[in-house]
Amino acid sequence: MLKAILTHFQLYSLLTGTDLTIRNNHLFVVHHITHPKSGDQVLLVSAPNSGYVWDAQIKEGLQHILPHINQKQIRFTAHVWIHDITQSYLLHDDGKPQKWDALKTIFEGMVEMNQVMFLSTRWDKAKVGTGEKEEKKIQKALREDTEKGLGFEQLRRLVLDDAWGTMDRICGRCFMNRPEDEKEDNSLIKRRLENEVDWEYMMYRKKMWTLFEECGFLKILVGQYLKEFYGFEVFPEPPKKSIFERILKRVKN
Repeated sequence: MLKAILTHFQLYSLLTGTDLTIRNNHLFVVHHITHPKSGDQVLLVSAPNSGYVWDAQIKEGLQHILPHINQKQIRFTAHVWIHDITQSYLLHDDGKPQKWDALKTIFEGMVEMNQVMFLSTRWDKAKVGTGEKEEKKIQKALREDTEKGLGFEQLRRLVLDDAWGTMDRICGRCFMNRPEDEKEDNSLIKRRLENEVDWEYMMYRKKMWTLFEECGFLKILVGQYLKEFYGFEVFPEPPKKSIFERILKRVKN
């Protein structure tokens, strides 16, 4: 499965093993990597910092890059806002992150909030209790966006294993929040694959019937479970339910 994750340069550098520095804050930087555990293909994109580039330029860049991402048959995209939990000066008095409204303007018409994750980092550097208090303040300030699907996640330590674990949780959530039309497409794909497996099963079933008949001639006993599974002397016609439905029914019973 190919995924796209738009994130910030520090996390990007950690996940890709590249030396992306603050000098790249004005660029879109793309890296295609393989997930170290699942083997999934991941397209990581480090997005420009709005403090270094005009918001209109970032929006124009997204308008250009998102269609190219979609052309690569990427199944879903996650947009990650990264906040250093130790840097409270990046927040307004009410807890809203600086440039948050600018981000929403950039995303308008292109990205829904249910594809956005607010990721707080460097919890291992925060004073005990301070990070939790600040996160609650942020969540309160962004309550309206949370109701629209914005999610929150934590990266306790900026180390590789923790970073991939966090990305997995983010991707899992954004995958579940895909648009309904994409979910419908996936259900059709699932049904098509089930039909292919059912067809293969029916072909193999005929071979097993021949084997069972030979066992009968040799007076070799065939267990009732095997007969039922392959429909031998049980279903004179091919069973109406798919193999998936019949196995599920057996498990439930």
